[in-house]
Formats: sequence, structure tokens, C-alpha cells
Amino acid sequence: MVSWAEQFADHWIIADTNNHEESIKNVLAYHSKNPIDGIITFWEDDVLLASKLRDRLNLIGIPYSIANKARNKYNFRSFCSQNNIPAPNYLLISSPQDIQKAHNLTFPVVIKPTYGANSSFVVKVNTKEELNSVYDFIKKTISTSVESALHEGSDLMIEEYIDGDEVDIDILLQHGKIKFWSITDDYQTEEPFFLDNGQAIPSDLPEKSQNELIEMAETVLEKLGITDACIHFEAKYTTKGPVPLEVNLRLGGGVYSFVKHVWHVNMVENAVKIACGIYMEKVKKPELPYQHLAIGVLAPKKSGVVTSLSIPEDFKKKYKAKDLYIYKEVGDGIFTPPSGYEYLGWLSIPGDNSIDARENLERATAAIQYEIAPFSSESALGKTERKNGKSPAVMNKNLLQSIGKQKNLIKLLNKKQKTCCELGHSSAN
Repeated sequence: MVSWAEQFADHWIIADTNNHEESIKNVLAYHSKNPIDGIITFWEDDVLLASKLRDRLNLIGIPYSIANKARNKYNFRSFCSQNNIPAPNYLLISSPQDIQKAHNLTFPVVIKPTYGANSSFVVKVNTKEELNSVYDFIKKTISTSVESALHEGSDLMIEEYIDGDEVDIDILLQHGKIKFWSITDDYQTEEPFFLDNGQAIPSDLPEKSQNELIEMAETVLEKLGITDACIHFEAKYTTKGPVPLEVNLRLGGGVYSFVKHVWHVNMVENAVKIACGIYMEKVKKPELPYQHLAIGVLAPKKSGVVTSLSIPEDFKKKYKAKDLYIYKEVGDGIFTPPSGYEYLGWLSIPGDNSIDARENLERATAAIQYEIAPFSSESALGKTERKNGKSPAVMNKNLLQSIGKQKNLIKLLNKKQKTCCELGHSSAN
């Protein structure tokens, strides 16, 4: 078997997708005998490769020159500033000396990799005093073994923190026209590491706010020059209106399932239609969603080894769960911020409205029992180091050796946040 996905494909082109030259060469060789109709990726790591292939094969999609503006967070902020699109003040950090320039920004700020994904190595910094410590820690620990999307580069940037309600906007765009859109509300993330806490779909924001978000997203995509794509657009609705965060040039994680249940729209099928130049009818959404969904994550508060995991046999039936994905099993290691950005799993639960769905989610989540034993020098490394499909995370001994430094960083950030709260400053989005 080539991979877990063998059942979904009739033909395979084998290549190291981190090696763009090798991948393009192999695809062109295949294309010469078996013409390719479209290029699509669902994987953040391969967004730039997909755009390069699109250019070489002259197919529908996003050119590399445009994709690199969106994929690179610093380039995207520069693009926004140059095109009269709302953006916070920002700064590229190429050396420790550049940290001094960040003192001109308004704190709190957020430090992040320019090619990051999944909030890996993204940290909220509340004061100038803690910035050097956070920067030093990230530079010493940033690695593709923690986040594979960083193979494009590990440069860092700093930008001013944006307050407001965070949302995901999922868009199907063809010939420059939005054929379908859906807005998902993000629950408050766990700061300072912006750990995902789940979502709610459809959005509870007022219709006016949602329309402003769509208009903003459409403007950004138009100015970028994107005409045909499936987009996972991240934004915040602030007191001054909508502000873009990121434009992800692929389907968002879990979005296929969420949208299918709530709006009865198949994002994968339609994304493939767009990529292959097959006309997609504009979707007319019903006035009311078919159901409301609350999505939750199983996120341990500490890194360690999974020592127990219990899920009731009738779980899906009892809680009417639409999705339940467990990534770990007993004996596996799991790394939480700042040493890693892993989850035990995630689930989605329906309800008659957003409040009902959230309450159902809380009951369902409480029914999943697990225990995490903190790492120590005597941790059982044998099982957690295995490299097969059942163990998505491989324990990194270098990470284990730096646990003490990580704990010190957490103490520093927590202390600073506690002080801010005592002074009456809100740290909420």
C-alpha cells in the first residue's frame, strides 16, 4: 500500500513534496503521458508547491507570485498595508537586534513564524520585558519536527495584538465570484499560546457584521488577484470593523464535515470542480441552517504520556456526535505548548441552536476520560518513539531535555498575564 489514501486514487506520483524540483519533474513526466486536468491541495505544507505546478502546467488555480503573498504572513501584512486593507503594525525579526525596533509597537504583541501553521510557536507577549525571553526560546526550539509547515522557512515576525471576535470564513470562489461562503465562530483561544478551544457553526454574529466580513474577504481576494479557489479565511471583527488575519489557500481542517452537516454543501467536490474548470452553480443557502454544531478539542493542560483513555461504547449514539477523532492511544506521548502543539483529538456535537450545541458539547466532552502522566527521565520512550500510522507524534528527546526551560517560560508568561489582569486589562480576544 502506498499510503492510507490508496483507496482514493487510481494513480500515484511518488516524490518528496518538500523537494519542489523533484516533485515538479515527476509530475511533468506523468503529465506528458497522462494529461492532468487540475491541481488541488488540502495540505498547508504543499500550498506553494501546488501553485508552482499550476504555473508549469498552465492550469486553473493560484499563481506562485500570489500564493507566496498569502502563505508568508509578513508578505501578507505588507500586501495589506500597500493596498489600504486594515492591518496592525508589524515587524520582521531577522536578528536579536531587531527586537529593539519592536519596542515602538503598542503592546501586547504577537510573535509568530512567517510560514507557520496550527498556531505553532505563536505567542502573545504582554510587555517589552518578556519579549527577549520569548524570542530567544522560539529561536532555540523552532523546528519542522514540531510543525512541518515550517520547511518553507523559520523567519519570525511581530505584530500588534488584534482584539475582537475571531472567525473562519470558508469560501468557494470561481471566475472571481463567491459561489458559497460560511462563517464559523472561534471560541476564545487559550493564551498566550493561542491554543484552539473549538468553534461554533453557523456564526452568531449579527447579519450586518457577517456581511461586512464577507465584503472584506472579497476585497482582499480581489486585490490579491485570486479568482478560482477554495479559501479558508481567518479574520477578526473588531470595534473598528473586520480585519484579516490570514488567507489560507486550501480547505480548512474539519471544514468539509462542518459545512456538510450545517449547510449540506460538499466543499471537497466543489473545490475539485473549481480546480478542473467545471462550472459550479452559486449556492443559495436556506434561511436557517439544517443544524447547529459545536466543535471541541481534547487538549491536555500539560505534556506527558497518555496513561488512560476511556470513551463510552454508546458515545456517538448517546451524544449524537457527528465527528469523533482520537489521534493518540495509551502509551503515546503528547506535547502541549510551548514544547508542542498537539491535541488528543476533537469532536463535533449538534444542537437546536448555538447555546444548546455548546451545552451538549460540554456534556459529551466530560464523558471522554483520559489521564496524562508528566514526562520524566524515566518516561517509557519505547512506544512513544515508534514511527507508524498509529502514532502521529514522535517523541523528541531534545524537547524532553528542554522541559525545564519551557516550564520557566510558562511561569514568566503566566506571571505577566496575571499582573495584567490584576491591573484591570483584559486579555480576551
